[in-house]
Amino acid sequence: MPNTSYDYYVQADCGGTGTSTWSGPFTFVTDVLGTADNVIDGFTYHPNPMNEVLHLRANSTIESVVIYNILGQKVIDQNIGKATTELSVSNLSTGNYFMKVISEEQTGIYKLIKK
Repeated sequence: MPNTSYDYYVQADCGGTGTSTWSGPFTFVTDVLGTADNVIDGFTYHPNPMNEVLHLRANSTIESVVIYNILGQKVIDQNIGKATTELSVSNLSTGNYFMKVISEEQTGIYKLIKK
């Protein structure tokens, strides 16, 4: 069940020599699965689709921006340290990308298109 705490115990199978004593209890909590957007309140970016420059603005300091291609490879990784910035995206190939933004302990994931 989602958002539920479970306890469990572990015992090793020692092959032909028997088993170990039980260890535990250990506890884990299940997550609630969903399709909610991971966005940062007050964060904006434009244009999308993008050409040469991507403009970023937040209500608080943007700590870092990482852009990934559709294979999950980092293609841009920058520390920002301010609330507004411009990223040069001119070296990116035409296609789809994902942008991970970290700002004041919040993480947002955004879809980008390069023309």
